[in-house]
Amino acid sequence: MEEPEIAPKKERIHPLTAFVRRLDGEFYTRYELARALNVAPEYLLRVRRTHPELAPSVIVSYLGLPLRLYDLEDANRLAEYFKDHEQVGRERKHPIAAEFARRKLTKRILDHRKRASKTDDAAERKRLLAIAEQLVAERALL
Repeated sequence: MEEPEIAPKKERIHPLTAFVRRLDGEFYTRYELARALNVAPEYLLRVRRTHPELAPSVIVSYLGLPLRLYDLEDANRLAEYFKDHEQVGRERKHPIAAEFARRKLTKRILDHRKRASKTDDAAERKRLLAIAEQLVAERALL
């Protein structure tokens, strides 16, 4: 007995994306291009404002609103720009994982200090403040 072949589930396409796909030519939305170039969509907005020559060259109307689209030439220009401008913003002081660990420890420190300020028991307050100080020392090592 043969196993029935299961048809692949159709991917749902957002109406805006479907509208762009129906246009003559190959166009990309800001989010599609940002994903392809591995940058934040907001960064493309910033580049568009600071470097008008890198702005999208096609503007169409979608539901009465202007929709800025990038064509293949725009995408190539932006890719070249990002090759020359890899470093965005200032250098990180700490690696991303260490930053998250520091934030987590800071929250724990603040929570312990807040609980210590709300308690009436002197021994409990002392214990909570001691834990907070241990966490401060641990955070200094990161």
